[in-house]
Amino acid sequence: MMINAKPVFFAFAMAFLAAINAPASAASSNEGQAAMIRDKSNQQALAAIVMSAGETRITADLFDNATARDFLSKLPMELSMTEYGDREYYGKPSETLSTDASTVDHFEKGDVTYWVPGGSFAVFYDTPDGNSLDDLIIMGRITSDLTDFKGLGSSSLWRIEQLEPEAAR
Repeated sequence: MMINAKPVFFAFAMAFLAAINAPASAASSNEGQAAMIRDKSNQQALAAIVMSAGETRITADLFDNATARDFLSKLPMELSMTEYGDREYYGKPSETLSTDASTVDHFEKGDVTYWVPGGSFAVFYDTPDGNSLDDLIIMGRITSDLTDFKGLGSSSLWRIEQLEPEAAR
């Protein structure tokens, strides 16, 4: 009995090509989704917040997603925030937040995020060592000058609260 090798080879070649092209298209899709999540023109602003550490006040807009709504419902709050990698400040809220929102695998300067694996609120002000970090939920964007983060030190107590609509603009 003789087997025609042509269809077997063709099926193998098609499966191989699909496999090597899948990660690139998935990455492109994730990058596109992340860009859409961050694009304020595509986002309904949920609320404005202010994060105060000593005399420094940093403002941000929260986007309308389940995680940001949950975070907003817990305000005002105080968080012990720690600087990490000359790029971010992070702190762990006393309660975990909803993770019913899209995640991305990288951050940009100005992102206000929730890191799902660590249950941490994180604000990114720079990207000196790259910007890859899996399982981030983008909750919003900083609206203040990002250089305001430079004088905060390695750790500080932040008070985070919602801005009244007239004070936000």
